[in-house]
Amino acid sequence: QLDPMQPSHASLGQAPRVPRVPQVLRPTPCGAAVAKAPAVPRSSLAFAAVTGAIAWKTWTARRQRAPQQVEKMNTKNFLSTGSLTLDLALCGGLPRGRMVEIFGEPQSGKTSLALSCLGAALRNKQSCAVLDVDRQWPHCDASEDQLLRARPKNAEEAMEMMVDLVNSRQYDLIILDSVASLISKEELEADISSTDVGFQVPKLLSRFCTRMEKILPETGTTIIFTNLLKNSRWSDYGSDSEVTCGGNAVKYRCSLRIAVRELERPRWSESGEDEDVKTMKTLLEVVKNKDGPKGPPVECDLLLGKGISWERSVVEAAMDLHVLADAGDAGDAGDASGAVVFQGQAWQPSDWAKVLEDDPKICQQLAKA
Repeated sequence: QLDPMQPSHASLGQAPRVPRVPQVLRPTPCGAAVAKAPAVPRSSLAFAAVTGAIAWKTWTARRQRAPQQVEKMNTKNFLSTGSLTLDLALCGGLPRGRMVEIFGEPQSGKTSLALSCLGAALRNKQSCAVLDVDRQWPHCDASEDQLLRARPKNAEEAMEMMVDLVNSRQYDLIILDSVASLISKEELEADISSTDVGFQVPKLLSRFCTRMEKILPETGTTIIFTNLLKNSRWSDYGSDSEVTCGGNAVKYRCSLRIAVRELERPRWSESGEDEDVKTMKTLLEVVKNKDGPKGPPVECDLLLGKGISWERSVVEAAMDLHVLADAGDAGDAGDASGAVVFQGQAWQPSDWAKVLEDDPKICQQLAKA
């Protein structure tokens, strides 16, 4: 008997006829060996036709996915960090569907940078969630429908909350502040003098990050971890001196890692409106970036408890790219460069930031330029 096989692709033409081996069912005694049907040799054309058909069906099944799911997986979307200079260094901002780690020394501005990312997401009318493990997150003027704030008691409760928030597909940004404050339920309920309690937080983070690495690209949610640097006992023997809390799971699984380093000590703001806000000059260094080049380090002024001033970052980026120039620098920039020249006295970037705050349309046009 001859059985025609269907070709896997139109370019293969008509497949050859392969003789079918009849299978006869005969009663066999108990314990007797049963003869197996001869396998198709891998070098034959029939095996190539079968594997080609399987590959063709798999490819067509992937092409027939939901269009919304294919768009999320193929397009690169970003969330703003609240600083235009940092967005340019990251080639767009924080990637969607990825995990981000912001780490640094104590009181270096990690929470302020995360707060700046949160403020940018809220301005773009995106839903956000904050898991305040430190119990020190500053107050945000946002509606409950747009911002969810929770205070988990232990690491297991925090991981379960984050899994539920990601699976709900209703939040664009989730912030965990911070990894160094996570403590497992077993360690929390154990006696303070007991030494038999194991370290459960690194294991929980390893399982959580491995699971989120598969789920986040489908949901498009971005998770930000704030972490703390600690001293390593093996730094004198050639090992890495910058060690973060919570093990290596967050360090290896995160697609983007930003180091916050203090350049100057906090000082009171010079502007009259923000007299009660301290300003600190920091250096933001992109240590790891899987979605693009690392980019140069960015120096910026962090407003402690508020984040980065978007208008001031727009002015600094415009001056660096020669899009904005003072009247004194007009000759250096040249009329052919297309720089916007403002006549008058040479103002500081903070003065130009006030002008952009009063007129958001100019700020938007300058950011697009």
